[in-house]
Amino acid sequence: MSSFEKLQESLSSCHAKLDNNAEILVTQGELIASQQEIIRTLQTENEALKQKIDDLSMQADDLEQCGRRNTLEIHGIPVADREVVSKVVLQTCQAVGVQIGAEEIDCCHRLKKRPDSRNPPPIIVKFVRRTIAHEIMQQKRSVNKLSIRRMGMQGETHPVYINLSLTAPRKILLSKVRKLQKEFGFKYVWVDKTSTIKIRIVENGRIYTVRCEKDLKAVPTTVNC
Repeated sequence: MSSFEKLQESLSSCHAKLDNNAEILVTQGELIASQQEIIRTLQTENEALKQKIDDLSMQADDLEQCGRRNTLEIHGIPVADREVVSKVVLQTCQAVGVQIGAEEIDCCHRLKKRPDSRNPPPIIVKFVRRTIAHEIMQQKRSVNKLSIRRMGMQGETHPVYINLSLTAPRKILLSKVRKLQKEFGFKYVWVDKTSTIKIRIVENGRIYTVRCEKDLKAVPTTVNC
């Protein structure tokens, strides 16, 4: 076999290998495209599942919060020896101008003291009717600086706060909202009587409702809104 024939044979072999590699590359490209489509489908399904989980979590939280609509938390009252919590609750109600009897209290007790807090453990109270809780929350607004002295208790002047009893996720969300308020100077942050967190960035501005992290991320952080 002449040198020219050997060269032709070598070139033919190279061409065959190139054609084979090209076919392999085409197959791999098709495989990659197929895998990318599977990944996109899985990502879409994953996002849909995450949204469904978020929706279900919000529904569960709403149901739990609905069960707390008769319930308030009282903060700032020191623990006394031989304390009768129901009497403390009645004193608190009287201090804000709401006259009720012990029969209007379904149950009440002190919550567990947080190890990282110097404040006395709060009192949680569930009333037999939600209208009582609403009336107390309404009346407390007319009281200037509620304290244990106003309630007829002895000792140092401790401020007393009455709040709606929020679920754990809602408390965490409210804490994050308060942090943003401090950082960006939101004018008002409050929890309405349905236990929904609201934000008003500036006086007479738009009211933003915050029910989840997604809502919080959608709130602008400038004071021009």
